Formats: sequence, C-alpha cells, structure tokens
Amino acid sequence: MSLHFILGSSGSGKSELLYKSIIKASGEQKDRNFLVIVPEQYTMATQKKLVQLHPGHSIIRTDILSFQRLASRVFAELGLEGQTILDDTGKNLIIRKVMENHRKELRAFAGNLDKTGFVSEVKSVISELLQYAIAPDDMPQIITAVAGNGALADKLTDIEVVYHAFMEYTERDYITSESLLSLLAQHVHESELIKGSVIAIDGFTGFTPVQYGLLARLLETAAEVYVTVTIDSNEHINVQDGPESLFAMSKETISSLLRIADESHVEVAPYTLCEHTYRFDRAPELAFLEQNMFRYNGRVYRDEPENIEIYCGITPKEELQFIAAEILRLTREQGIRYRDIAVVSADIETYGMLAANIFEQNDIPAFVDYKRNIMNNPMIEFMRSGIAVIESGYSYESMFRFLRSGITAITPNETDLLENYCLALGIRGRKRWYSQWDRNYIKKNREKADLTQLNELRYRTVKILEPLDRAYTAASGTTVSVGELLEALYEFVAASDIEHKMNELADRLELNEENALASQYRQIYPKVMALFDEIYSLLGEEKIKRKEFARLLDSGLEEIKVGLIPPTADCVLIGDMQRTRLDNIKVLFFAGVNDGIVPKKSENKGILSELDRYILENASVTLSPDARKKAFIERFYLYMNLTKPSWKLYLTYAARGIDARERRPSYFVRTMYKLYPKLSMRTCDNMNNDMWLTIPKADKEWNIKDSQINLVQAAADALYGTDVRESVTRLEQFASCEFAHFLMYGLGLDERDVYTISASDTGSILHKSMECISSEVIRSGMSFADMKDEQRHEIVGRVVDTVAAEYGNAVFKDSSRNEYMIEKVKELTQRTVWAIGRQLEQEQFVPESFEVRFSLPMNESVGKRKVELVGSIDRIDVCEDGDNIYIKIIDYKTGNEKFSLYKTYYGLRIQLMTYMIAAMEHEKKLHPGKNIVPAGAFYYVVDDPIVDRQDSREKVEKKILAQLSYDGIVNGQMPQELMGSSADSIKGDKNITAGQFARLSEHITDTMDLMTDNMLNGNAYINPVADSGKDSCEYCPYRSVCGFYSDIPGNSYRRVRHLKDNEVWERLYMDREQEEMADGKELDSTTEEGN
Repeated sequence: MSLHFILGSSGSGKSELLYKSIIKASGEQKDRNFLVIVPEQYTMATQKKLVQLHPGHSIIRTDILSFQRLASRVFAELGLEGQTILDDTGKNLIIRKVMENHRKELRAFAGNLDKTGFVSEVKSVISELLQYAIAPDDMPQIITAVAGNGALADKLTDIEVVYHAFMEYTERDYITSESLLSLLAQHVHESELIKGSVIAIDGFTGFTPVQYGLLARLLETAAEVYVTVTIDSNEHINVQDGPESLFAMSKETISSLLRIADESHVEVAPYTLCEHTYRFDRAPELAFLEQNMFRYNGRVYRDEPENIEIYCGITPKEELQFIAAEILRLTREQGIRYRDIAVVSADIETYGMLAANIFEQNDIPAFVDYKRNIMNNPMIEFMRSGIAVIESGYSYESMFRFLRSGITAITPNETDLLENYCLALGIRGRKRWYSQWDRNYIKKNREKADLTQLNELRYRTVKILEPLDRAYTAASGTTVSVGELLEALYEFVAASDIEHKMNELADRLELNEENALASQYRQIYPKVMALFDEIYSLLGEEKIKRKEFARLLDSGLEEIKVGLIPPTADCVLIGDMQRTRLDNIKVLFFAGVNDGIVPKKSENKGILSELDRYILENASVTLSPDARKKAFIERFYLYMNLTKPSWKLYLTYAARGIDARERRPSYFVRTMYKLYPKLSMRTCDNMNNDMWLTIPKADKEWNIKDSQINLVQAAADALYGTDVRESVTRLEQFASCEFAHFLMYGLGLDERDVYTISASDTGSILHKSMECISSEVIRSGMSFADMKDEQRHEIVGRVVDTVAAEYGNAVFKDSSRNEYMIEKVKELTQRTVWAIGRQLEQEQFVPESFEVRFSLPMNESVGKRKVELVGSIDRIDVCEDGDNIYIKIIDYKTGNEKFSLYKTYYGLRIQLMTYMIAAMEHEKKLHPGKNIVPAGAFYYVVDDPIVDRQDSREKVEKKILAQLSYDGIVNGQMPQELMGSSADSIKGDKNITAGQFARLSEHITDTMDLMTDNMLNGNAYINPVADSGKDSCEYCPYRSVCGFYSDIPGNSYRRVRHLKDNEVWERLYMDREQEEMADGKELDSTTEEGN
C-alpha cells in the first residue's frame, strides 16, 4: 500500500506522465487491475486521451471511472444492488412530498413551498449535509450552537424536520448519490476489483469529507494510489498560507491525504515533481503568465506580448462577434483547426447560447458544454398547461397557453379563431367550453363568426383534455393517489401521440440543420417517461391533494437536464470556467471578463445565506465554502483556464450588458496590465477582422432608408381605392405617423375585439346616449333648459339602458362591476344633460342639430379619384341676429382634451376647425341668403366634477358649471350677450376675429389637401411625432410592427416646436404673404413669356 503524489503547475505534463505510467504498468503487470478515477464529466475525454497515448491505441485492464461509476461496479460485483439510487429528480420528488406532509411543523419554510425552485434549494442543502457527513442526529447540537440567531435557528429546525423525514422515507429502499460513497467505503475491502489494484486519481481540485472517507479505504485496500495535484513546484508544500494563497486548495488536499495515509499506516512515496511547463514552449508570454499569475512578486513582462490580446466590445453580442471574426481569421489565415479553439466564460447562461447563435450564423461548428433545462420545451409546456387548464377551471389564460404550446392538434390559425371569439364574447370556464356556442358577434370587417367551425374546434379542444378532465372530476374526496393522476397524464400524452409529434419536430429541425436542438427534442420523451416511472415507483400509492400534483410534477421536471454530444470532432468548444475540461487547445477566448462575473457576484441565493454560513463556520460546522473562499477558489479556476492554451490567449469584456447598463472591466484586466505594461487593448473602433464576419441584417445599425416606405401608385390605388372617404381622425393619424396610417387604413390591421369595458367603450356609450337623448328632445319639442329633474332622470336612465343592452355583445350585463360602470355612465350623462340646460339658459344659442353627418369634397389634384371628407358633428347651436346666423359647434369629449392652436396649425388636431368648416357649409344650405358667422368651436369635456358641498346649492352649481365650461376658440367680435358666460374662460389669442377664423379655416383646408395628396400618392414613412415630452408611439398599437425605437442609432422623432398662440397667428399670415408673393412671381413670368 502506497500513496504517490505527482505535483506540478498547470501545463507541466502531470496527467500525461500519469497516463503513460499507467499504460506502461498495465502492459507489464497483467495480473492487476488499473483504475483511473476522474470527475464525471471528464471520463470520456480521459478515455480518449489514454487510447491516443497507448502505442496500440487501445486499453486493456484499465477502467476510467468516476466515483459514482466505481460504486456501481463494486456493488454489481458484490451483489449490493438492492437499493435504488436516488438522483436529484427523485430527491426533489420525495422532499416535495415530505414537506407537504410536515407543512404545519415548518416555521420558516411553510410560506415558500409553492415558490418555483424552492424545493430544489432545500434539496441542495440536504445534499450538502450528506456530502459533508452531517447526519440528522447532528442537527439538534448545531441548532443549539446557533440558538442566539433566531432566524438561522428557525431555518435549521425546518431543515432538521425535512432531513429526518427524508431519511426515514428513503432508508429502506433507496440510497442517495451522496450516501453512495459512504456505503462504498464500507465495502471496498471486499472488492476483488480494488484489492491489489493500481488507482490513479486525476483532474480533481479537492475532495469533500465523504470522498476523503472513501479515499482512506482505497489507500488501505489498493496496492498503489497515484494522485495528481496542481501546485507550483516552487511552493512550500507543507506550509499553509491561508485561503488567499493561489494553491491553498492544493495544499489542503495534500495535507489531508498525508494525514489519512498516516492514520492508515500507508507508505508515502517521494513526490514526483513536474518542473518544466512544456505547454508554453512556443509562447513565452503565456509561460510568464503561468509563473506569475496571482503570485504578487512584482515581476513584469518587459516585451510587447504578441500572443495575449484584450478586447473591449460595446455589448456581449459585439464582444462575441469579435470572437467569431477572430476565429474565422485564425482558421483561414493561420491554419488553426476549430478543435484547437475554446471559448470559456464565467457567465455561460449569457454567453453560451449567444455565442452558439453567432457562430452558427458564420458557419463556425461549435459545441456548448452545459446541460439544458427542458421547462420551455413544447412537450413539457403541453403537459403543464394542460394541468393548469383543469386546475384553473378552464380560465382564458391557461386555455390559450395550452393551445399555443406548439404541439396540440389545433393549428395556430385555428387557435387564433378560437381566441378571437373567446376574447370578443368573454368565453371562460369549463361550463362555457362544454356547452354549444350559439352567440355570434360582428367582427371589425363586418363579417360574422363561423359558429359551425368554432364549435367543431371547441369540441376537438375539450376532447384533447378529456383524460385529464375525467381524472380530476372523477376523483372523490379531498385527496387522490399520485398513481391515478399520473396514469391520467400518461393517457393525455399518449392520446395526443406526443412521442410521434416530438420526433416530427426533431425531423423538421434536422432539415433546417438545427441538429443540436433536434437532438435535444429526441431526448425529451424518454426522459419524461423515465420520470413518470420514477414518480410512480417513489410515490404512486401516496395520497395528495389534487392541486399538489402540478407542483410535484414540476419538482421532477425542473431537475431534468439534457446534454448533447459535439456535432463533429472538429468544432469550437464553448464552456463554463469551472465545469468544462480543456485539453490540447492552442487558442483560448475568455469572454465576459467583467466585474460581477469575474469574480462572480455573490447573489446570496439559497436557503443558507452567506451570513448563515459564517455563523455556522464559527460554530465549527463545515459546509461548502462561503463567498470569500469562493472568490479565492475562483482565482484558482481562473489560473487553470488561462494556462490551458499553448499559443494564444484572448480576454474580452463588454462596456455594457445585455440590459444596456454600463459595466466595468474585471479587476483581472488591471492585473494583466500590471503584468504586461505594453499590452494594448483593441476595441470595435480598431477592429480589423470584421471582413470575415457575417452580421445578420437585424443586428445592423438602423438606416434612415429603412423608414422610407413609399408605395408605388398602383399599390396605393389598390389599397385606398379610387373613391376615397376619409375622416378627420384618419388625417390626424396620417399627420402623427404615416406608417401607422398605412397599417391601419391601408392594410386594415385592427386590434382584436375584447369582451371588456375600456375608456373608449364608455365614451361610445355616452356619445350614443347623447345622440338618442338629443333626438328625443327635438322630436318631443322639449328643450334642455326647460327639462325637469324627474324628466331628465327618466330619459337618461331609459336611453342609457337601451344603448348598453345593444352594445358590445352585452358586455355591460356580464358582471356586477360592468353593471356598476353603466350606473357611472348614467351619472355622467345626467350631469351632461343638466349642464347643457344650464349653459343654454345663459345664452341665446339654441341647439339646432345633433350628430350632423357631413361630406366635403376634397382637393381635385389627386388625379381621377373622388375624395370626400366625412364625419359627424356632435352638436350645432345657432343664434339668428338679423341677417347674421351665428353658429357654434360642440364636440363631446370623455378625456381631458384641450384645444391647442399650435397642434391645429401643424395638422395634428384639426377636428374642431374641420367641423366648423363643415358646419358653415351645412348652415349655408339651410339658410340661403343669410350671412353665416362662426361663433365658436368648442370641446365639452364630459365630467362629474367634485366640489365643496358646504356652500349653498346655487354656489355649488355655479362651481360645477365653471369646471364644465367650454374650451376651444371663440369669435370675440360677436355680441357678448349672445354667448353668455359659457366661454368666459377662453381669452387671449383664442378669442379671435371672423377674419382669423377664415384664415385658420383656409390653412386647415390647405393642410388637409396636402395630407390627402401625400396619403393617396403612397407616402408611408415611419415618421412619428414627438411634442412636449409625449410622442405618437406611446399608445400606438403598431409599435411592435415598425420596430421604431428612439434609442436605436439613426432613429429620431419629428419634433414639432411648441408655438405660442401669437406665434401661430404670425406664421399663418406670413405663410399667406409668401403664397401671394409666389403667385405674383408666377403671374409675372407668364406675362413676360406672353410678351
């Protein structure tokens, strides 16, 4: 029995020396077994390495194993395979079950059981306790030791409850992977495989207490044990320098093994030192890095390093685009093979798939070395959303989450039809899905829904869910066995032929050359079936509440990970700094060298916080390292990774994260500059390798040409027609953004009907109600001013009820809340009718017409088209004074609309003035020979203002009327007594003359003509307007279509200047003078030509 250490720094050839020794000894000592023990993820690579080194390229009597595989071999040999080994999935399932059983006993954990991932956190703590040989019976002593910290004591008390219950549940039939090594240690001396064998242990940076216990038994049983340890040959091996030393873990490993050897009376052979770092013979800069990294000896590299580069990208994506371009350059110019290149990062979640996508775009074969979670896979979503449908009682959200899982028999187009119908009519709940749909609705294109097709789709949908629905509804009592629900779930999956569908999806992915994803899809179904078997085996007879089944299933699914094999031998390896093993690489790209990534920021996740671990350490409880020690350990992994390349090293970092927030470079970048004072940094500004790179169009900078969409005349004619009826709203939309107008009126893109009440619905009801009330007032010969309170209440209540009953598929009768909204509409309408009466009492105007529909011919310069401007004026009031007919128009608004003169000037708000133009044309026809004079154009904001009721009724009403006064533009030359006090609040440059009315009307007409010309000529630019901190994109439903965002380079709003009212009038008259001058010049030139 002897212990052999092979010591040396990274790149000194320790592993190769060990493997060659094993190969030689296995050829000479044919009566011995040779076991090479490496970490689980290194077994295949180690086997490949041994085969390559063997002269015959084969290995005999040499097994490459992990500790777990060694246990399986020994147990098979000794017939100890009775107990089932629990993997992480099994542990999760059992812990979920025991926590539910003991929920009432838990103090700190009870409120967290239903949180995603919490059970996995508890499982991690229990696994850690098992790894560090802390038994359930040790917990009371630990709790007593930390009793002064109540929160920690509560956590440990809950852990003790769960730990005890878990061990009791598993002690007879199951064994955890952590306990596996303890059991192996008990039986090592019985194994013929191990007796007298030669054991080589390679690739470990340290061991857990359980592993040390096993190593003690191996030392006692095997003939020889070889252990490689990475440590500088100049280090004092027997001197402990503390955790801050680079090789502290290595020294701890050697010290612990020496102590075990001493206790077991095992001979320790002289150390084998590998002192020369052969790996860096071609790269002296890298040799210097290995010898001086984190040594703090003051040495610097005097020359300019040729084989080390630092690159700063703008974002992680740009950083990886540089890496891709550099890989292409190295392979094409330097003859480097893809397999000689690796990309590692301490943030593989961010950089892994992003790198894979960019490499794929550039035809760089790559393999991402990490296990993938399956929770977003279509099959998993199919099962989880199906259960959610049943548990939620067929809610809208769960139902369409299920239908959009991507693997049901309902196509996406059919799902859209179902969703449109359910949204429009508020379909939700099991009863509605199991009943015939007989209500119809008028879609925005004026077509009715096809109820026959919809009912056929409804039937097919509930038929898919039938196995689950039957199991949940048939189960009697408050609990049901896990096995029953699992059988129903299997029937649900099998009835939909999910296995075949997953294979079809994988086939399609392979046709698209997405082989990695296809391989992932092919693994899902077998793994899920294995999970079903495991759940049935562990918990099949257990009774649970039905709602617990989904959480139990999730606990198992969360632990399933799928791994992939490299698509080809010649590919770039993308891996994690701590997990990925790098062998024989020439070029290493270390990406994401940012603060918070290197060193990794402590996120204080998990059941036990960093403070908890510190307290436990002071109580002599040994667990996994705390944040401080992890930072020192991370330096060792950094050393191990950065000394892997034999020729060239790249360090890259990003100035901003994927969230666009500024990020700082890691401290290690500064360390490198101290070691290499002449080291230069490259940026995207001096990047000279982008000639190799293919950048997708979506990643390119926005070009202004992308926003310049101008339809050819034939396309514009096809979309808009030759007989065009346009509205003021349409023109205002065109003025705000031409592209939004094109989508709405050209392509006819509409938002879907939703069975709910919005502010626009309330406004529509109110407008329609006012129209009906006004018509009734005129027909009956009543007036608003003379209407009694009882009369007003009766008319308003009756009309609003009638309008609401006919509106929006009876949505106002669907719930108590919606019926309450009707009452609010009645109150608003009551207040509006009352205010109209009080305002009309104060003036000599009388309502002449309500909801006046008009049609105005537009400019004839648009070719052969016939263009009409159509609309409806809420109310026209008139006052006759001799030959003058004064008219005012009222537009009811339910929002906080204010008249803006400068927005009217720019064409953004032209409604009031357009209505005034139309009203004057209307009145000229009604009163031929009379002088039609504009009195005012006003918004009346429908509101029920709150005032102080302590005043007298008269004062209260006066205050209310003051808040409900008109807002708009008024003719200040009109006799004051005609208008009364309703427009007293309109002063300044909005109190204008009849001439100004005419000039503003003329400008609006010209503006509408110009917009109509541009519109019908096909203008569809992405040109949103921004004004006073607001922009036309804010509530635009088409924002996701155009992709316009002001923070994208090249994007900018059309910003209009906020003009004062007097500046608007100056511009209006200045525009007229310029037009007259232009007309004069044209006339002069024509006259001159005639002469």
